[in-house]
Amino acid sequence: MDEVVDRANGVGTKGFAPRPVLTLADRVRAWFDLVFVDHGLLRLCYCNRHRVDQRLWRSAQPTPGDLRREKRRGIRTVLCVRGGFPFRPWPLEQEACERFGLELYKVGIRGREAPYRNDLLALIDLFSSIEYPALVHCKSGADRSGFVAAVYLMAIEGRRADDAMRQLSLRFGHLRTSRAGILGEVIKAYRAEGEARGLDFRQWVATCYDRDAVTARFQPRPFPTAIVDQLLRREG
Repeated sequence: MDEVVDRANGVGTKGFAPRPVLTLADRVRAWFDLVFVDHGLLRLCYCNRHRVDQRLWRSAQPTPGDLRREKRRGIRTVLCVRGGFPFRPWPLEQEACERFGLELYKVGIRGREAPYRNDLLALIDLFSSIEYPALVHCKSGADRSGFVAAVYLMAIEGRRADDAMRQLSLRFGHLRTSRAGILGEVIKAYRAEGEARGLDFRQWVATCYDRDAVTARFQPRPFPTAIVDQLLRREG
């Protein structure tokens, strides 16, 4: 299992791999993947960027130019929620965040699986330690970004599960009955098992969260799953 959190721009810092030096060929391939393979052309028209609250924003995968604009808007920290998937444009994001003075973390939350308890706890601890305002993004800004934003609202801002659940809605491109709906099932479990008993989200994760039970309860539907997996080709 991947580490859920990695401080990705800790160049030269003990415990973190330095950013790779890109050759011209590497840079061309990275940009080609970002624009054509990674659906970057679609994001030029719609980056799925939204405010979560006064301190947190969410979006699809940003380009280096997008990250420059985020810095100008006051963003201090970037959370890339694509930690479980190697993708060729990643060094471009590292390079841009280093150039613009943005803290960058890579967070390993899957889009088609319930997260592990330790990964959720590490994510909550990360939210408690980073500098704000912050931007969280995945590939499309629909599933993983929404779930991480929901965790932030419940664990850091103390918001109710129903309020947090709005981060996983069709407004952002999330289909709750596709396989990605497993992320919303985690929030529903907290609402039924934790919130109803007066537990805050972190307490519930630490003491009650049952990943296997959440997985067993959720039954995705074939048609929405085909849209997300085959047509939109989102990461799992």
